[in-house]
Amino acid sequence: MHLRPAVVPGGHSLGVDDDPECIRFASESVARRLADELADARVRLMRADFGDPDLDLPGGPFHVVTCMMSTLSHFGDDRSSNGDDRLQRVLERLASLVEPDGLLFFSTWSRRACETESFLEIYGPEDRRRLALWTPTEADLLDRLDAAGLAVCERTHPDPLLHLWVCRRGGSA
Repeated sequence: MHLRPAVVPGGHSLGVDDDPECIRFASESVARRLADELADARVRLMRADFGDPDLDLPGGPFHVVTCMMSTLSHFGDDRSSNGDDRLQRVLERLASLVEPDGLLFFSTWSRRACETESFLEIYGPEDRRRLALWTPTEADLLDRLDAAGLAVCERTHPDPLLHLWVCRRGGSA
């Protein structure tokens, strides 16, 4: 919602999540924030599994793509050493959604967060163990981003538990 004023005329923002509770929460948030305005067709929400290879996302590519709250960790469950796995396919899909002059913003859990299993409080003990295992290391992620055709523009650490990445299309792939 905070990026909505930056949406160009005729453009739109699209939120995708597989969790019906997350979509409900986002829908209610959008409705509250737009209560005093006419319905804004530029804001769309879609319940879908972003890792589904058959997923068709309308309206892309986009000037800005975000994947926040370390969502990438949720796709690391079948990581392989050769990079032929769901996490790599998700990174390639993210790259395909970024306009040639666009940006991808995403966050990942830090090494410290994984070592101490210090994640959001919404996660129980078993989820914390999985996220610690499924979160790619920085070295692995750099290789994967390059293979997906993404070049890192900036990497910051706004919190000891979180890394923020900014990428453009243009890796070696």
